[in-house]
Amino acid sequence: MRIVGLFHRKNDKWFLKAYPLLVIIIQWLSFARLFSLFEFWDGGSDSLSAELVYKIIFILWCFLTSARAAFNSITSFISLFGSDYFFQAFSLFLAPFHKETWSRHNVPYKIFNNILISYSSFIWMITISYYLALCEMTVFIFKNFNRQFRNLVNNKTLVSHKQFLQENRYEVEDKFDELRKKHLKIGKTIQQMNKCYQQFVGIILIIYTTGLLMLLYIITDWNGHCIQGILTILYPFWTFCCLFILILSITFAARVQEKFSEILDDLLEVDLDEFNNSLCFKVNLMISKLTHGKPYLTAFGMININKEFILTIFGTLITYFIVVNELKSPNQTARCQLKQNLTQI
Repeated sequence: MRIVGLFHRKNDKWFLKAYPLLVIIIQWLSFARLFSLFEFWDGGSDSLSAELVYKIIFILWCFLTSARAAFNSITSFISLFGSDYFFQAFSLFLAPFHKETWSRHNVPYKIFNNILISYSSFIWMITISYYLALCEMTVFIFKNFNRQFRNLVNNKTLVSHKQFLQENRYEVEDKFDELRKKHLKIGKTIQQMNKCYQQFVGIILIIYTTGLLMLLYIITDWNGHCIQGILTILYPFWTFCCLFILILSITFAARVQEKFSEILDDLLEVDLDEFNNSLCFKVNLMISKLTHGKPYLTAFGMININKEFILTIFGTLITYFIVVNELKSPNQTARCQLKQNLTQI
């Protein structure tokens, strides 16, 4: 934790005291660089810009406040058992390779604890909240864009040829071309987001999926009495946190792709029989882009995060839990009970 600048001691040298401040500055500069991708606000009024800023602040505040409240609640509940239990529980985070840790005889427990402790040494939780906020920003921009596009389509300007004759052809074409270029600009922003976050999202999927698999393995051994005391609180809490962060990360990314192609149905309603060739070409070009050129947020640039991927992830987790629960060794309970009796002796 000292390496990532989360704390320092009073007797540390000056550069060790300045290091935590440098880490915070780097984090904010990184956020500012990604925030600069959205230098344009989709909407002409200041109210839209203010609404978007408030939405970002609200997401960050809720995420960090929820994490802090959960941590304070857990520590308060643990403190009821006394300082010894408190130290024993959280020593897992501070001494991953301690020879006297409770899990040294059980390989799956030991692997999971080492991964969890190593991961807790990084300040990725802040980065995850930034990532979720950026996804929500993109969805918000798409909502405003889709509203403007539907206003152009639903007023029958493009659907009804009769009313189109009463309109200025060039004015309608300019409106459509403006929205089309704005849509392309947002799509390029998504591609840039993917370049910034594809490795990060992939690491999130690996770590939290692995953590869930190990936690599910441990939970299937609950009846074996290997999990006792404060661990009966910590393991469900860790399971919930891993599952919650995994759900947020992939669903927010999938929503971006879904909102990108939401206007496809409206485009297919446009009647192009009597329009000029220029407008027909632009409409067909946009339909082709929405059908075949959807920008995705990916994991390592190889796995597209969409609804199908979400179903695959949760189907795998459910199948794994069922299989492990059914194939668990029937002698596991006896071994755990024997180990408990030997400890008491």
